[in-house]
Amino acid sequence: MDASVHRAAEYAGLALAPADMAGLGRLEDWLREEAIPAGAMGPEEGSRLGSRHVADSLVMARGWSAWPPGRAADLGSGAGLPGLPLAIALSEWEVLLVERSARRCQLLRRGVRVLGISNAEVVEGDFKRVRRSVEVVVSRAVAPTAALAPVARSWLQPKGIAVFAVAAAVNPGPGMEAIDVPVGILDRTARLLIMRKE
Repeated sequence: MDASVHRAAEYAGLALAPADMAGLGRLEDWLREEAIPAGAMGPEEGSRLGSRHVADSLVMARGWSAWPPGRAADLGSGAGLPGLPLAIALSEWEVLLVERSARRCQLLRRGVRVLGISNAEVVEGDFKRVRRSVEVVVSRAVAPTAALAPVARSWLQPKGIAVFAVAAAVNPGPGMEAIDVPVGILDRTARLLIMRKE
């Protein structure tokens, strides 16, 4: 397991048990063996699954990991990032993997089944049209935050929180705060944008 995964989990306040680390390792194997060949990720991503993708996903829990368990939605889940790593690390949470591509949903359902992730549910549909009520929304590299924020807000319960993973140069929009991930946690500089629903 890449050292950045351990650093990211610690930074996010996640106390990962050995079984969680083993689950994240199996996830990396599945991404390499099935998600990349299926075209859900580029072939060059195989060498940085831990440092770039799993670690990035875990860092997003920084915004809410101390909350009581609830439901989180990964909007535009794609290959299951950040939803699958978060479901493994936050096993008391229910994690919805929301994806409009039927082909990717089929891949995600297989991943959930093969990896034995009992707290993840694949929701097929456009997240702009599908609605569920959740405490947390996460999204990584799906759409500009200005376009994504109102959609995320419509999913959130009152007092809910949205966490968007963005490049370090992206500035927060109205009603958002920025958290810069310290250098050395990930393999590059990164920023989280946090939005809270009143």
